[in-house]
Amino acid sequence: MTLRSLILGAMVSGLTAGLAAPAMADLLELAISTNPQSFGPAEIKVDGPGVNGSYTKVVNTSLDYRLSLRGDKPSGETHPGKFTLEYSADAPVSGLFHVDAKVEDYIAEHWTQYEISAPYVDPWVSATSNHRMSPVQFCNDVLASKTGAARQQMLKQGYSAMHQQAYAFRAGISYGLQMDGESLVAPVKITCLPLDRIHPHTQSTTTPGPAPIPQPTLSEVSLRIEPAQLVKDGKFLCPSQLKLYGHVEVIRKFSGKAIFVGPHYLSPVTVLSFQKAGERNLVGTYPMDWHKIGGLAVAPNVGPKKQTLTFRLNVATSDDKLLGSGEKTVEVSCRKIKVDAPTDGSGMTTTPAN
Repeated sequence: MTLRSLILGAMVSGLTAGLAAPAMADLLELAISTNPQSFGPAEIKVDGPGVNGSYTKVVNTSLDYRLSLRGDKPSGETHPGKFTLEYSADAPVSGLFHVDAKVEDYIAEHWTQYEISAPYVDPWVSATSNHRMSPVQFCNDVLASKTGAARQQMLKQGYSAMHQQAYAFRAGISYGLQMDGESLVAPVKITCLPLDRIHPHTQSTTTPGPAPIPQPTLSEVSLRIEPAQLVKDGKFLCPSQLKLYGHVEVIRKFSGKAIFVGPHYLSPVTVLSFQKAGERNLVGTYPMDWHKIGGLAVAPNVGPKKQTLTFRLNVATSDDKLLGSGEKTVEVSCRKIKVDAPTDGSGMTTTPAN
């Protein structure tokens, strides 16, 4: 899946979504093979102590990918463009992109493969999830679903499957003022190794158990949107500013960061410091733009078109690892002014966009 222009915008401490300039066609293209038989997606190998046991560990210490890039020079450009290919362990949906591994080189017009390797972390459930999946649990679930000859076959031969949208990559390039960016969420191959095989003696007494489940920190991250200031637009009253009310609750001591993220908008980073379990309210603002091109309403009885906007409150650790996110999508519209009616904004609301 390719998401153009996601990566070239402003970022504040890795907490914000990219706000990108328009991309130039064909300056950069990024792709990865989805064929499990080819060397493109990384492979996660899951193992266990023996035929009478279960899967207990991921063998990998790294994730090794091979991605393909190509690009075209803008007309009249003589110098080769230098690109950056980056990998992030952050959730694709979070708006974060803390760079965990990268490759830099000069772009070529033909497809060229580049290898990128990063420390292993469990894959994401999907590109729209803030939750990781457990390859160990996946292999145990597959094994538990099989009986008879099918179970014996898996124990002797193992089992492999492709998991889509597992890890996030992005690439960017610039020629002077011309820029382009590509982003994709790559698949990964999960291989459950055969348990019915001869294991090295060193593995028989040193196989670790499942990793301990980390203690949760956040109990709530929520977001509420309300109209604030108003502006008169012909015969209509329109919100000129939205108020963003965030709420964060923790169940233990915590130090981190929070930020409001919205369309073409980002707030300053707020430092969070809880010495014990507690809660905190956060406030942000978003200026509305009803006429991006031209002046006020052309027809006096026709109000500006309603807008559907999505905002998020992201909460991360001090080293920019996302812990939680509260999201709210609203429809914002103008209200026609009635004769002799008050113009203080009474009744002006935002409507949840379900």
